[in-house]
Amino acid sequence: MILYLTIIFVVWSITALFNGLFAGIGFGVALLHVSLNVLLMVAIDAIVAIIVHSVPENKINPFRKIFVASNGERKFYENLGVRVWKDIIPESGKALVGFDKRQIEKPTDNTYILKFLRETCYAGIMHAISIFACLIVFAFMPYKLTIVLPVVLTNIFLQLLPVIVQRYNRIRLISLYYFNKRHQEREQNEQN
Repeated sequence: MILYLTIIFVVWSITALFNGLFAGIGFGVALLHVSLNVLLMVAIDAIVAIIVHSVPENKINPFRKIFVASNGERKFYENLGVRVWKDIIPESGKALVGFDKRQIEKPTDNTYILKFLRETCYAGIMHAISIFACLIVFAFMPYKLTIVLPVVLTNIFLQLLPVIVQRYNRIRLISLYYFNKRHQEREQNEQN
C-alpha cells in the first residue's frame, strides 16, 4: 500500500507543481484540482468495488474462458517479471471482504480454493472496470490534458497491475484445484 500511496503522492505533487508553474492556473488552483481528481478516482474505484461485490458468488465461475489465462498470456506475464513484483502489489481483500489473497491457507481444501479463485475473479473484474470507469472524469473535470490525464493514466497503471497479478495467480490456483480433485478421486477409487 505504501508503494501505491507513494506513486499517487508523486504524481499528485508533480502534476500540481507543473500546473502551478507552467500552465498558468496558479499553484493553489492546480493543487485543488489535482486533489479533487484523485479523490474522484478513489470514489469511482470504491463504487465499482461495491457494485462488483454485490454480484452473487454463484454467478462467478472462475473456470469460464474469460477468467482463464492462456499459456501465451502466462508467458507474457512472466516476461513482464510478474513473479518478481507481484508480492508488492497491495492486497486489500482481507480488509474489504474478509478474504486474504496473500497466500493459500488451505491448499488441499477445494472449497477454499474455489472461494480463492472467485475472489481473484472479483478483484480482476473490479480493477478492469475501474480502468474504464475512471475515464468518466474526462466528462466533467477541467484541465483535461494537464491535470486529468496524468491522474487517469496513473489510475489505469495502478489498476492494471492487480489485473495482471490476479490472472497470473489464477493459473496456479486452477492447477491446484484440479490436482486436488484428481487426488480426491484417486483416494475414493482406492477406498472402493
